[in-house]
Amino acid sequence: MILVALLALTFSSVLGQRFGDIDLCTKKWVKPGDFFDIGCGSDIAIAIKLFMPHEELPPSEFEAILTEDSYRTVKREFSYYNDANKDDHEGFYTCVVQHGSGLPQGLTTKAQCEVIVADICEELSDCGPMDRCTPDYTDGTWTCECDVEDRMRVREQDITQMVEMGERVRLNAGISRYGTPRAEVEWKHMEGGRYRTLSETRGSLQLTIGDGDEGEYVATIRQCNREYTSKFNLEMEFTEPPTFSDNVEAREQMPTCTIFPSGVIEQFDDSANFYDFACSHVLAADLDQENGYRNPFYVYGTFDNFQGKDSLQAMTFYVGSGMFEVQRGWFVNMNGAKWPLNRQGDPRDVPGTNCNIKFDEWHAIVDCPGFMAFYDGIMAGHISLKNVRTDPKRSLTFGRSEVGLCFGSYSGNRRNWQVGYTGGKCRLDTRADECGGRDARGCADYDITNNRLWRWGNCGNGATKSCNELQCNGDRMTPMQECSLNQAFQYGCALRSGTAAPESVDACPRRECDWFLDVVAQGCPQDRLPFSC
Repeated sequence: MILVALLALTFSSVLGQRFGDIDLCTKKWVKPGDFFDIGCGSDIAIAIKLFMPHEELPPSEFEAILTEDSYRTVKREFSYYNDANKDDHEGFYTCVVQHGSGLPQGLTTKAQCEVIVADICEELSDCGPMDRCTPDYTDGTWTCECDVEDRMRVREQDITQMVEMGERVRLNAGISRYGTPRAEVEWKHMEGGRYRTLSETRGSLQLTIGDGDEGEYVATIRQCNREYTSKFNLEMEFTEPPTFSDNVEAREQMPTCTIFPSGVIEQFDDSANFYDFACSHVLAADLDQENGYRNPFYVYGTFDNFQGKDSLQAMTFYVGSGMFEVQRGWFVNMNGAKWPLNRQGDPRDVPGTNCNIKFDEWHAIVDCPGFMAFYDGIMAGHISLKNVRTDPKRSLTFGRSEVGLCFGSYSGNRRNWQVGYTGGKCRLDTRADECGGRDARGCADYDITNNRLWRWGNCGNGATKSCNELQCNGDRMTPMQECSLNQAFQYGCALRSGTAAPESVDACPRRECDWFLDVVAQGCPQDRLPFSC
């Protein structure tokens, strides 16, 4: 009966325990780098040993250990440790005791103490950044104190706001007084079902709305133990874009690839590359219907040296069972014969293609089920994609069926997507600008930072490169080159942004007939011109 009573004896407290007559702490808090000790013992012990967290314990509590040299024949044991750290010292310490004085010889019992190595204020406390934290390592507790000399004033916000792509938005957390100590602000944005902490720590958050910037924003304002929260919900809204003039209608925003004078292509994703063109090249092609186009299409560009620089001489279109080409001077070649355009603004259907062509806005405009193309008739052009504006959150992505320079895709050795065998003379990769990145006269005016961020990217990156290339080695742009460059830049921005075509273009003739007649004089004009001059 005495043995049963002794084995059943258990006593616990917050800081220590008596288990089978073993004195040992239950939990101990230690600051990293400090000295600490662990002690255990028993008044009826005849041998005792303390095991560290990573040491192997005896296989059985009831194994006789009197003959083990590692067990000290004492009633109490202390172990001392310097420079406490988590890897070496954190965990459960086990005290194994061999009992005597009335207990059967060979009986052993064990007890454990958990050591937690942590900076209580830094790792465990819930004190705010303005609080003074006072730790107590005897019981693992802490106190937080914060003296407010001047209390903050905040008017909490709960706002739902409609926004548009490219719009600049300022969110105000509602702080009228920061107080002392100064109130702190934390901004978060809900992304993918989780809040992401933003880098902004001021009382207002400024945004230029792009893809993924809509949704919930939360500002948390804290001063000592007081906390306020302001919430903003930004919802995307698509409205009719503004027009450059009253007499020209706005159009849908479209991903647009611009072919600039001097061999620069600004891709659909707004990145720009410089090429040394000498042949015909695939600008854009959709080989099947995976993106919703009703007919596969190919658009080739043919380049030559015009006024001393690489220039777009023609755009060739293969759509469905039809093929046609728009050449310099706005001459349309249909199966080897002249195919006259209707009068300005009046589209003409192209047989077998579901496309139409019209002369308008200083361009020959090709309108097909999956795309539109625009040729300025002299040295520059654009290709815009349809059927991609389906969801406000959709990113601009393309499938494997969409190829060509405008998509930035490659095709084995034909990295310039040349058409047909050319004896290797077109096997040229993109290369650095001849001007070495220096801005020539006036080229900084095309910097994309001066242009609005549209849904389908910035505009102007290609214009800057083209401007530099046109003025390499001290060259000066010809009047036609300067007009074509400025027109390609402004017209490309209008296509990307969905705004109307520019009513006038810098460096171009004020009288449109002067430009029209100059352009058709560079090619083989149709018998009846599509404009009245």
